[in-house]
Amino acid sequence: MSQNNEKLGAEVLSVDQEESLLKPITDHVGKIQAQIDELRKDGTDKTVELLNVIQMTKNDKSLSKGEKENRIAEAKKELEAAQQVEKANKPAVDKLINEGVSYLNQHFEKEYYSKVVASCVAEKSLAAKRYSDLLVEIKNVHTQNLSKISGNDADAKQEIKDENYVYKNKVFDAKLTYQKELQAIKDRKHEAFIQRYHLIDLLKMSKFSFAETQAQKIEHYLYTFNRKDWLLRNGLYLVIIIVFIGLGIVTPIIKKTPLFTINNILNILQQASPRMFLALGVAGVLMLAGTDLSIGRMVGMGMV
Repeated sequence: MSQNNEKLGAEVLSVDQEESLLKPITDHVGKIQAQIDELRKDGTDKTVELLNVIQMTKNDKSLSKGEKENRIAEAKKELEAAQQVEKANKPAVDKLINEGVSYLNQHFEKEYYSKVVASCVAEKSLAAKRYSDLLVEIKNVHTQNLSKISGNDADAKQEIKDENYVYKNKVFDAKLTYQKELQAIKDRKHEAFIQRYHLIDLLKMSKFSFAETQAQKIEHYLYTFNRKDWLLRNGLYLVIIIVFIGLGIVTPIIKKTPLFTINNILNILQQASPRMFLALGVAGVLMLAGTDLSIGRMVGMGMV
């Protein structure tokens, strides 16, 4: 077991080791980014700046109409020149962006992120082992302390009660520490993931492709996913699905006829459709006022 722990410990990366793995990637992409920034300086960046100047001038109530027109005309003249520079530099910028993204696709996962993920898996296993060992240790100490208490009088009962209270607190503290460790590991993995899209964000000025956007959404969902919250939000739907599945299995056995025929489904929809608005009203009342299902609110929400 100790050899297994040593092996897992060797797989865990320190913060400095993670940074050393990431540095060659950020340095390479940083050089590409510097070239892009230079090409954007008098084009894209200037265009964004001048558009902001025009908008701010339009909203500036301290300027007279003539002053606004003069400043806007001057800014538009500069804007036209900046857009010409942006257009001229666009092929070179696009080429550099593709070069940077291709480099990240080839190196980020293999040389950095996969190693961080493996480190997090090993660290999670070590945390689970520490937690398990700590619970055993707390349990043993608790058992020893209880064995030292003798007698059946009020003082002995109070000592046992106090010892049980201390034991529960220690178990709770151990669980809390373990959960904090798991969250720290989860945060570390998430931070490693978003490093890639931070670099792409700078390269593309937040203009992500569809695949990049979906990958970030999936990661965000997995990162923020909480099983208890999910069950609380969707528990009713799960129960309904389970009931229908159970009825679908039991009905053919008992009544020798399938439950979900076309006629039955149409009848269910026909019966449910007139009540749909009332159901929406009740759901709205539950959201607005908890369980305060007053008739007035139900009718009002049903009408909406």
